[in-house]
Amino acid sequence: PNPVTSQITIQFDASITSTKQDVIIDITNELGQTVKKVGSKQLTSGKNEMIIDVNDLKGGVYFIQIQTQNNTINKRFIKQ
Repeated sequence: PNPVTSQITIQFDASITSTKQDVIIDITNELGQTVKKVGSKQLTSGKNEMIIDVNDLKGGVYFIQIQTQNNTINKRFIKQ
């Protein structure tokens, strides 16, 4: 849901050539400053879901960037 209160759930399809691939997830504020590095997680080909704790973020507008070997996805969310 958007706005979020304590956690954000990300669902996306990944078309990857190998059986597993690392994904890097960063959260930035409106000024483009990285406020949270979620780190590297492994994806599998097909549907993926990740739950990220955002309790430590202040209320406001943020952007989440999901970066794989083949693609970069940017999404906006609001933290209450």
